[in-house]
Amino acid sequence: MRQIIDAPINTIAINPYRRLHTYPYIESKIEALQRSIADVGLWPSVIARPLDDRLWKYEIAFGHHRIEAARRSGLSTIALIVEDLTDMQMLQYMGRENLEDYSASFLIQLESWEAASKSGLVHSSADEREPQAIDIAKILGWTETNTQGGRATPVMNPTARACAAAYSLIQGGYNTRHDFIDLSVRTAKDLTERAFSRIAQIEKVGRESGRSRLEIERTKEKYGQSVVETAAQFRTGKLLQRDIRSRVDFNAMARTRGEAPSPLFAVFANAVADNLKRTLNTDSDSDKLAEIEIVLGQISLLEDWEALRRLDVELINLARRAEGWQKRLIPSKEKVVQLQRLEAKGGNAS
Repeated sequence: MRQIIDAPINTIAINPYRRLHTYPYIESKIEALQRSIADVGLWPSVIARPLDDRLWKYEIAFGHHRIEAARRSGLSTIALIVEDLTDMQMLQYMGRENLEDYSASFLIQLESWEAASKSGLVHSSADEREPQAIDIAKILGWTETNTQGGRATPVMNPTARACAAAYSLIQGGYNTRHDFIDLSVRTAKDLTERAFSRIAQIEKVGRESGRSRLEIERTKEKYGQSVVETAAQFRTGKLLQRDIRSRVDFNAMARTRGEAPSPLFAVFANAVADNLKRTLNTDSDSDKLAEIEIVLGQISLLEDWEALRRLDVELINLARRAEGWQKRLIPSKEKVVQLQRLEAKGGNAS
């Protein structure tokens, strides 16, 4: 049963999944709410459940900033929408409010993700012993529908993907929550998904090449450090959103200068190779060139032919630059033979 009551503020407890010591109030949000309270008052908008406690009589599902703003504004009571809620509903309300009210602030979303991950309320929907990221996303309502292949399948939305990657980086000891301060969900997603995927690749390459556990972990840490550096570059306006993913790779690789080759080199070089493979093959420029090819038979103006000649020059320049890099980077056949001989000797010696 739902009812609206006036409750003394000093009898209201926070959501049990809200961790104020880890995620404190956002002062700008409280100040805005205080101005709103002064102008138009505070109408019933905070949902709570009754609490059978000697001190606390109510426990709010969401509305922590509104309660704090009311307290600082000198209000002694506040209207609550009270209904019986389960622990799961308390968690879900928190996730939905954070997603709707703070869509631009990543740390607020991460708070909900961590709360769900540590709540013990999320159970695996597959044959896994531990709940997977998609299970957490479903509980929070952070999914969207993928209709590829003729089947409607729930998948994580961008917020869930960003939180899943960031949470894994934090749990792995590569980053801290502080590294993601003042980032939007989109920026955090580009940062964390790239770093998390590269760390997984480094682990795989390192194991397959027989690298030591210490070397693999030290190499993976480069990406945690790169997340911090790339985020700082973005905050100071030195980096555009579209360049974040590639910059994460660049900053990680730059940290290996002067060091012995590590598993990161293979991961980084393969990533560059993938980008080159897409160039003039699957990227937007390729599509544009294909459109030009279609209308070649209709070209009659001198300015059109001049534009084609410029395209010809730039394609030749591109080929020459690629050939130059090829000569500088790719070992000669003699060098490859020498490396193969060294590997064979090493194998015989062992």
